[in-house]
Amino acid sequence: MLIAIISASLAVVIFLCLLFRDEIRALKDENIKLTEKMTTFLDNAKIEAYDSYRKGLHDGLKINQGKDIQGVIPNPIRTMEDIAEDTEEKKKADKEQDLYNKAVNNLFSYDGNLPEDE
Repeated sequence: MLIAIISASLAVVIFLCLLFRDEIRALKDENIKLTEKMTTFLDNAKIEAYDSYRKGLHDGLKINQGKDIQGVIPNPIRTMEDIAEDTEEKKKADKEQDLYNKAVNNLFSYDGNLPEDE
């Protein structure tokens, strides 16, 4: 009896392994692709960090010599404030555009009859 239970359990495990074999391979392939993407991203981040360090060092030496530097990057906090202001302006402009569209729609849909509810 014990041998039958062990054999049945082993058969279920083997069946499940065979059933999920393709899914396991797909997950493994996806894992490899994601690992390659992450490695590429980290390599690019290292290159950008090194380039930024070199540019900062070069600009610092220029400033020390009294020369002007080109391509000053704006303060990120100020840039975020500008984005917030632009978003508020866009919302205001969207409201104005909606009002204008409604007025034009009412103008062109007028057929000479007064609305019944007024």
